[in-house]
Parts: sequence; C-alpha cells; structure tokens
Amino acid sequence: MWKCLVFILVQICAASLVGNLWQIFQRIPRTRQVDPCSDFYQFACEAGANDLDVDSYSENTTLGFLEIAKQRVAESLSKSLSCNSSTWCNDEESFNNARKFYSVCLDTQPESTLPELKTIIKSFVNLPIVNESWDEKDFKWVREVSVLRKYGVQAIIHEFVARDWKNVSALKTYFVAPKFDFVHKEDLLGTSRNSGELVSFYKRYIKLIFKKLGLSIQKAGEVSEDIVAFETEIARIVPDESEVTPPEPITFYTLKNRFPQMDWLTYFINSVKTSAILWSPLIVINEEYYRRLVNLISRTQSRVIAQYLLFKFMFKFRAAVEDAHSPEYCLEDVIKKMKTNVGKVFVNNYYSPETKQSVSEIVADVKEAFAEILNESVWLDQSTKDQALEKLHAVRTIIGYSDDLFTDNREASIRLTNNYYKNCVELARREAEIEHMQLEKGLHPWIPSSVDPNAFYNVTANTIFIPAGLLIPPVYDKTYPKYRNYGVLGAIIGHVLTHGFDFEGKDYDSKGSEQTWWTTKSLIAYYSHLECVLPQYNNISASESRESVGDFGGLSENVADSGGIQVAFRAYMNWKRRNQQELLPAGTITSEKLFFMNFAKLWCTPQSNSSLSNKYHVFNSLASVPSFTDAFGCEPGSKMNPVRRCKLW
Repeated sequence: MWKCLVFILVQICAASLVGNLWQIFQRIPRTRQVDPCSDFYQFACEAGANDLDVDSYSENTTLGFLEIAKQRVAESLSKSLSCNSSTWCNDEESFNNARKFYSVCLDTQPESTLPELKTIIKSFVNLPIVNESWDEKDFKWVREVSVLRKYGVQAIIHEFVARDWKNVSALKTYFVAPKFDFVHKEDLLGTSRNSGELVSFYKRYIKLIFKKLGLSIQKAGEVSEDIVAFETEIARIVPDESEVTPPEPITFYTLKNRFPQMDWLTYFINSVKTSAILWSPLIVINEEYYRRLVNLISRTQSRVIAQYLLFKFMFKFRAAVEDAHSPEYCLEDVIKKMKTNVGKVFVNNYYSPETKQSVSEIVADVKEAFAEILNESVWLDQSTKDQALEKLHAVRTIIGYSDDLFTDNREASIRLTNNYYKNCVELARREAEIEHMQLEKGLHPWIPSSVDPNAFYNVTANTIFIPAGLLIPPVYDKTYPKYRNYGVLGAIIGHVLTHGFDFEGKDYDSKGSEQTWWTTKSLIAYYSHLECVLPQYNNISASESRESVGDFGGLSENVADSGGIQVAFRAYMNWKRRNQQELLPAGTITSEKLFFMNFAKLWCTPQSNSSLSNKYHVFNSLASVPSFTDAFGCEPGSKMNPVRRCKLW
C-alpha cells in the first residue's frame, strides 16, 4: 500500500516540477520490475511508455524514437504531396513534379501495369516475350545491356562514374563485377544460411513476373530456372573481394585490347551520351570477372541471356509484383526518385533555421570528446594519432540540408506524364545521363536526401550529414533536456563520426582520398583490438539476435554503436562541467541514467513486433561502456557488465 502511495506522490511532484515533457521515463514501478543490468532494453523501453507525447499514437505506444520520426516525416510529406485547392500548401513550382509523380502513382491501376511496361521496353530494346518477332540470330547482348544501362539498369556489366579514390577532385569511370539484387552471391552458391529457401523464393518471384508477362505456368517456371542457373554461373566467376586489388587507370583503347571479344564501342555509344568517355580514365576493378565473362557468354544460349536482361528491367521497375500502389509505396517511391524536390518542400515547411545553430553545438562537443579519446588512446602511436586528429578536425558537417538543394533544378526540368511507368523510366534515364555528363561538365554537387530520418558519413568527402528528417521530435528538439539531446542525437552523431576511422574509413585521409596514413605499429594494434572485440560482439549477437557479426567488415557497425555512445556520453559530461546542473524529474533517477535510457529509446519496438536486432543494438552499444555500468551499479559478470570487456575507442 505504502509503495503505491509513494508512487503517486512521485508522479504528482514530477508533474508539478517539470511538466509532462520530462515525465517520459518516470513510470518507476514498471521499470523496477526489470533489472537494468540484466535486460536494459526492456527496462528502458518500458520506462514511461505511457508518457510519450506522440500526436496520433496511443499513450501505450512503445515505438522507438527513430520509428516515430520516420512516421512523422511520412505524415508531413503525405499531407504536402496530397495538397490541392481545398487545403493549404506551399505551392512551389519545383515541387509540382513531385506532387504529380505521387498522384499518378496512386492512380495507377494494377491491370494496366504489364501492358504499359511491355510497350515501354519494346520501344528501345530487342528482347523475347515482349517482342513477338524476336530472333535469336539478331540478338547482340552488349547492345541490349548498353541500352538498358541508359535507363539505369545494370546487368552483366556494372559501370558507374565516381570520384577517383586517390584524388577526390578527379572523376573516373569504374567497371566492377555485377551486384546481386534479390539474393546475394553466397545464396546463389549455396554457402549462406537458408540459401536453399531464399533461392526457392527467388525462383517463385521470377516465375510470377513471367507468368504475368503472358507465359504459361510451366513455361514461366522453366524461364525462372534458366535465369537463376545463369545468375549462379555469374556468381561463380565474381572474385571474392579479398582477391581484388585496386588497379591503375586505363584508356578506352586499352580496354578494347584487353577484352577484344566484347563490343565496347557499342556499349559506350548506346549508354553514354558524351564522347568524353573515349578519353576519360577507366578503372576495371574486377578484370578477372570480365575475362571469365567472355567464356560464360559463349556457352550460354542467347535466349537465356535475353530473358535475364528482361527480368533485370522488370525488377528495376518493380513490375507486376507490387500490384497495389498504396500511399506508403508511392511516398517511398517519390522520396527515392525525386529527393531534391521532396527535400525542398520538407525543409521549407517543417525545418527551422534555428535548429542548425543548436545542433552545431552538439556536433562540436561530440568532435571535441572524440579528440580527447583519440589523444588518450595509448595503442595509437603519435604519428597516427596526429593524422587521425587532422582528419577529425577536417570533418565537414551538413546539418538539415545541403546548400546546393535549392539551386539544383534537375528534377524540375523533367516533363512527367500521366503514365506512372513512363515517368519512372524517364527519371531513371535522366539520372543515368546526368551521371555520365559529369565526365564532361565536372562533378555534380552531392545532394543527399533531406528527409531521411538517419545520419550518415561520406568517406570520400569526409563529411557527416544530419538530415532535416532526423531533427524533429522525438529524436531532437532544442527545448529537450541536454541529457536527452546528447543521449539521442549525440549518440547518432558519434556513431557516424566513428565511421571515419572504421575498417573502411581508416583507409581514407582528411581530404577523402584513399591513402595509407596509419603506421605499421598502429595497424597491428588496431587489428589486435578488433580481434578482441569480435568474439565479444559475436557472443552478444548469438544470444540476442541469433546472427553473427562475422568478419571485420561486419564489425564496423558494432564498433560505431559502442564508440558513438561513449563519445556522446563524454560530450554530455563535458557540457555538464561547463554548465550548471540540469533540472531533473522528481525521484532518485540521475541525469546519467536518463542519458542512457533516452539512447535505448531510439530502438524500442512494440512487444508484439519485438525486434531482436533492435535489442541487440542496445546490448552491443552499452555492454562495453564502463560509464553505463557505473551509472546503474551493474555487478561484474552481469549481462550488461561482462567480465571480459574489449573496446576500440
């Protein structure tokens, strides 16, 4: 009885002192039912769930902050995209195309999908099934591959324009081994877990597409088997990444001489609008793949290759399988295909310019905290430490949106029709054209999506981007307590910042060029630390997510999780030392505990839809953080305070 009375009094005091906003984590009886040192995910996610002030969501929601932010962005954009004369909207000319694309997508009827796509592809390629008069004798695979590349479809040959990894101010045309869209290389080769089940589902997917293209069930099944068999052969000739070494650039004429069996001139004439490609430096990352490809093509029936190309086109434009064009589907599509126009309207309507200044302060504090950690790292020698600090200080930050967002008019100049798939194909063609025109006109400004509710790091630009779509409640608000803003947004910033020094980032310097700036001594120490960390994360993942971290490449996200929260916590403690104590909710809870509880709230999901990977994020991030175990008094050997503890940063 007396416990209930104390609970009621605590609730009343908290409400009167700090208001509803600071009661988010104050359902003390519920949190006391779970030991934070045994299951911090459940402890934090149950804490104050009923107090989340989330517009249209019930008070019992246990959605994580990232998921709520994603839903709020979607709701805001849906309202703007659906704007008509009867509702208020900011009717900018540049946004008209995005609104039209969304509207046409919603109006697309499932029964019209296949006839439209068949008509579209028949107009520019010579492939069977869609072309009744197709003749195997007239089939030239390089020609069809090159025409598809013109519309953004990468098949058999994978080519793109990007910065030179040794000199980021220069552009190169790269040729690499093809990517596998639906299943991975390991699935096709039968070396991954559940590969048989995944490949079986893949075959059914292909069969469904060709059945809807007019083939009988039996014939569609045969085509599906042929396509998967051919793609499996492609997987066999793709070298492992460990076998690939960065080559020196070559010319177009050298490429022709090395692979004379392939009609490279036809490829470039059809796929690349500019003649600059003829003298642009080319980098063939996987030469062995293209050598083996010549033999594979010679022993494969033309019809099988042609059907594979047809499938790649249909897969690119999501043909026939997603019959219902729901608002969710169309919103996702317009964000992906018209990111600058959508970004403009979101920034204009939902982003405050004042946000940039307040977020900049958090970024500066996080960078300063990371610099302190680098300086204290005894395993880094001074030379490597100096280079790391130089790179850290050179990191550029884009907050909210890129400065080039409002000067970019590429999407506004495209003429859209009332045919959804024609619009998709035209947008893809325009994107591929702009990519190749960079060889003639220079590097186009990097304009990341402003509505993405997630931050990321660009290794070749040494830049972190914090989109406007992330800088909204409940992820961030300048009125939130510092323990919340540093525990949530600060941890996200710390996470992406550490990617500049992870397994991939360590190979790039302060300018974003690929360069070895680590001494041998520091590299040995780096890998030694990773060797210690890897089993620790695998032990956690095995018990929580049932998935293994695997190798050093898969380890990067895990190191960024734990490193990011440590950097953010130090940044918060530095802020506390510079400023007076924060006003806290009533009770015995500390700001340190609230910091970690807010962080965990990023990943919460309803119990009915519990995500083991989200739970793993919390365990992985905090189990190696001494400041967490100090805050909650976790005994050595408890789940959140393992006896063997390794960390990189």
